[in-house]
Amino acid sequence: MSNVEAADRDPRMIKLIARLMGGIAVGSMALHGVAAHAQAPAPAEEVVASTAAETGQDEGEIVVTGTQLRGIAPVGTNVVSMSREDIAATGATSANDILRAIPQVSSAFLSNPSAPPGGLSIIRPNIRNLGASGTNTTLVIVDGHRVVGAGVLQSTPDPDIIPPGVLERVDVVPDGGSSIYGSDAIGGVINYISRKTFDGFEVNARTGFADNYRTTDLSLTAGKDWGSGSAFVSYAWAHNDAIFGKDRDYVQQVTPNQGHCGAGTIFANGTSYAITGPDPDTFTPGTISSCDVTDEVSLWPEVTRHNMFAGITQEITSAITLDVRGYYADRRLTNHKGLDVDFGANTVTITAANPYFDPIAGETSQTVRTSYIGVFDDRYRNRLTSYGITPTVTAKLGGDWQLRTMFNYGRSITRTSETQVNAAIAANTLNYYNLASSTAAQLAAASLHNFGVGKQSLVNVRAIVDGPAFTLPGGEVRIAIGGEYYKEKVAVQGPSGAVAFGTEDSSPITRRDRDVKAVFAEIAVPLVGAENAMAGIEALTLSASGRYDDYSDQGGTFNPKLGLTYKPVDWIKIRGNWGKSFNAPALIDVTDVTFVFPIPFPAVVGQVSSATLIPTGNRGSDVKPQTATTWSVGFDISPPPLSGLTLSATYWNVDLKKEISLLAGQPLTPSLLASGLYQDPVPCVDAINRFSSAAPISTVLSTLAGLGVPAADRPAAACAALLNVSGATNIAVLDWRVQNLGEVKVEGIDFNASFNRPVSFGSVNASLAGSYTLNRDRAVVPGAPFVNALQNPGSSRLALIATAGVQVGNFTGSASLNHRSGYDIFPVIAANPANPFPQSQDHVGSFTTVDAFFQYRLPESWLKPETFLTLNVTNVFDQDPPFYNFPSFGGNSGYTNGSTLGRLVQIGIRSKF
Repeated sequence: MSNVEAADRDPRMIKLIARLMGGIAVGSMALHGVAAHAQAPAPAEEVVASTAAETGQDEGEIVVTGTQLRGIAPVGTNVVSMSREDIAATGATSANDILRAIPQVSSAFLSNPSAPPGGLSIIRPNIRNLGASGTNTTLVIVDGHRVVGAGVLQSTPDPDIIPPGVLERVDVVPDGGSSIYGSDAIGGVINYISRKTFDGFEVNARTGFADNYRTTDLSLTAGKDWGSGSAFVSYAWAHNDAIFGKDRDYVQQVTPNQGHCGAGTIFANGTSYAITGPDPDTFTPGTISSCDVTDEVSLWPEVTRHNMFAGITQEITSAITLDVRGYYADRRLTNHKGLDVDFGANTVTITAANPYFDPIAGETSQTVRTSYIGVFDDRYRNRLTSYGITPTVTAKLGGDWQLRTMFNYGRSITRTSETQVNAAIAANTLNYYNLASSTAAQLAAASLHNFGVGKQSLVNVRAIVDGPAFTLPGGEVRIAIGGEYYKEKVAVQGPSGAVAFGTEDSSPITRRDRDVKAVFAEIAVPLVGAENAMAGIEALTLSASGRYDDYSDQGGTFNPKLGLTYKPVDWIKIRGNWGKSFNAPALIDVTDVTFVFPIPFPAVVGQVSSATLIPTGNRGSDVKPQTATTWSVGFDISPPPLSGLTLSATYWNVDLKKEISLLAGQPLTPSLLASGLYQDPVPCVDAINRFSSAAPISTVLSTLAGLGVPAADRPAAACAALLNVSGATNIAVLDWRVQNLGEVKVEGIDFNASFNRPVSFGSVNASLAGSYTLNRDRAVVPGAPFVNALQNPGSSRLALIATAGVQVGNFTGSASLNHRSGYDIFPVIAANPANPFPQSQDHVGSFTTVDAFFQYRLPESWLKPETFLTLNVTNVFDQDPPFYNFPSFGGNSGYTNGSTLGRLVQIGIRSKF
């Protein structure tokens, strides 16, 4: 689809959505109601009530996300909640998949959240698209507590350690939460809440298929409730195939062909020759091998996952209850790199030193561009093993006061491995005219084993006491006071914390750890309640919370929050909150890691014959916490004339300072050039000397030393080795290490509409929920002017999901429309006749899909156990994400603004005995 077609498509889609929404609203009102569906945020009061009903607990004992006070909703805060039934309707096979249905989770909505190959192998959920290239700005917790981080070059919790089948619900609080939870809760909090009790035996099995794709998942849960306690254990297994670029039309090469295809291309005496056989004399001058380099790269990895989750609850006495939760997860992920982009190893120079060298026209050297697909192993393997245990003791102290104490321990091990090509050896040993003829010994000699190991642990202790302090005419004033301690450890194996060539036994280990001590308090004051309500003030509640965190490596920080909920009448609620939040750098970000890669960059401030030397990694102890001021105001309306109708809207605002991020992909503005993070082109040898200790330069220099090259000659030799793809003599230096940069200001509106009421034949349901970004301004570095980040290169402002369904007898069905709006591109992508798609592009189209869910409960006369048959169809009309005529960093893609596996059909059965 051309960019013109994409631009024309947006208005039609907007009209379609408007008509659909109008139809849903009119139909819903005519039928007098709907049952709330997954994607409509449930009011926090309903979350308390529904949780109590589901678990058999008293509402006064329930603690919901966003507060430490029992039995009340977080004051002034919007909570988006998905129930167990909602989760089942999404067809999610992992905890990350669930987030695809929540518009506020920008990293996952209408996408297939998949970690790229490399050290950044854990998917990082992200609310509001904050800190996308930096550290964690969204806090992921399980049952209200932190979980251990994972990864090799990152430290972030992996939601996939929790199988979806054990979840009671998922809460998303898209407001700052550092006053309650501490670090990371700038964009908000995602809380995965497990089942409290389970009695019986449940089997859930599904299989799914799409074009050239299969997925299967199975879960088994067994439990027993004996009145004074209960216990359950759940096992889940899931497997899916890989999807390659060739399997999906929307994945395509958008850069000019370079000849790295098939058998490859020889360049000799300024002429190109496509390799067509083992004899160079038969090659045709002026030809070049051609293909789409995305074909053999995996769009979606092959994954096998095993999960165990267990819980036990027991009343020790009438006043003391013990609850223990534990999990074990093992995930194996395999990506295919295609070996078309392998740090320059697929471009080599061969000479007479290669025994197969065969001049075509008397030349003494040839440049070969080739592909190693089918010759070397192109798989990138990642294995995550994680486990944890969390015992909690709850003690009733009398007078509705309660003490909750928790111990939490978690550990993760992430291992990565891949094969890379040693270009120096390969250039002198392999037959580049017929790579398939290479012997096992030759391939082994030219192979580098690249591995990484990240070991992380978390020890967490917390105690909270809460209850009523005193009573006002409006109700009880409730307070919570607590303290928390946690210790994090990270051990990364490899030189300076990088992934390493060699063996795991011989590589050094970089270790970091930190201690965090915290105290916190929260109070909710009902100034007006049922007993003293007056005209115009049905209810008025104020809250205040604050937390002080003391980091052993970052110092102390205090973060307060204020909240207000006001009801002028019983069916109108106005809420607002203001607070401070922070995000301490992850331990891996304060590890002194520097990699240096040469990247051809002919357009750096007009220097046409230079390359860019890119130091990446992080700046160690220089990295400090990023801070944010967040506030929001909104309303919830449930007008009595239309029983079941709920309308909600929330304006939100985030001002993030000292952003922990990367300069990667940022345009070289005058402010950036003046920041000291960029250096004008300098002689290559000077830059090599400056970063001599950084990988891979240190590796190159060590290799040269081992070959006997004198120390004085090594920098020049390193330049020749690192910059052979550019031929430049001067280089520019752009510091892309993780560091504190500038400021981001974001504001927008979340909205929701649902109409909720049974009808004579069962029920119908409809809802509309979404998020609209009003502004996103960014100053890349301190002192730089703010620029509109929605236009550089652009970002979707609107994300929404509309759901409509019906329940008739034993049958339930629903359909969901998911939409991300298109956006303009600035600056415009210029036309280039050399590109596969030569047209210019000034607009990215919208992306809209439709999902369907059907469930049928078998009559007991057919099968006595409670048994359901399910059918999920994701992307019913097999829509492709919009075309994007610009390569992603490090490769090609040809699409943006979302992703899809295609039309995915999943058939399942769930039975409880």
